[in-house]
Amino acid sequence: MEDNSKVSMCFVFQDNNNEITRLLNSLIKIDLYYCGEIIAIDNFSKNSNAFNQIEGLKKRSEFKDIRIITIRNKQRESLPHNRNLCYENSSYNLILFIDSDVEFIQTDFFKVLVDNFSEHKCDLMAPVIYGKSGEIQSIGLKKLFGLPYIFKFRRELGMDNFPVDMIHGACFVTKNEVFQSIGGFDEFMAPYNFDEMDFAIRSKINGFSIIAFDNIYIKHYGGGTTGRFNPSQRAYYFVRHAIRSIRKNYSRIIGAFITMLFISAVSVQLMSQSRIYFGHSIIVRAILWNLKHM
Repeated sequence: MEDNSKVSMCFVFQDNNNEITRLLNSLIKIDLYYCGEIIAIDNFSKNSNAFNQIEGLKKRSEFKDIRIITIRNKQRESLPHNRNLCYENSSYNLILFIDSDVEFIQTDFFKVLVDNFSEHKCDLMAPVIYGKSGEIQSIGLKKLFGLPYIFKFRRELGMDNFPVDMIHGACFVTKNEVFQSIGGFDEFMAPYNFDEMDFAIRSKINGFSIIAFDNIYIKHYGGGTTGRFNPSQRAYYFVRHAIRSIRKNYSRIIGAFITMLFISAVSVQLMSQSRIYFGHSIIVRAILWNLKHM
């Protein structure tokens, strides 16, 4: 029988000292009994300030029963690569992935996480993610007509947990067996964007369940990863990797149909923002990249 009594917590950081300070300060204030280990990857930071903060946890009494693993990359690596590296160094069945720009605001976060997996049939978990102003950013993500595109999924009346199609990259939980079955995150989706959604799509295709829970939540400030890229780059990586995910996860006919729907949706969105040339340039570049990497 699988052991879901402890959690491996994983995150990647890069020179974001203030974010790490906020994250660690929030971590100190909550119940860590169910947190078995913390895996932190320094993605080739320019200074050691954030790394030293994390190393300092080993001397604190609150973390005496928690295994803390710090890894320093010798060069800049992609987010999917680093997430796979976290998995390779994890010891527990439940693996929590968070962005470095989140803050724990629920004192029993880890207990509720463990209880949810113990009491429900669930292979991946999507918590409520609040923005810095208190707005709901995500409670899992849904697909529209089979189209893997981001749509916020609001609470369903009277339900404290419900199935969803995708996960938000700022915070999600998966099981070790899901990694073993589907092979981890797609490292072709470098440097970032859509890799966690592709992970969710492949999980669903392989019969794993993704459940959103209303009783567990975290705050996401944003910008920790996306802030390193301008709007054009963010849009390009999203479209490029979404097309790759569609192409590899669906049959040729269905994939072509979904790709056309996806491109149409992106075009309409960009046209509504008076960014027609900007949008078409991104789409053409994304298609050419996928043709090159078929």
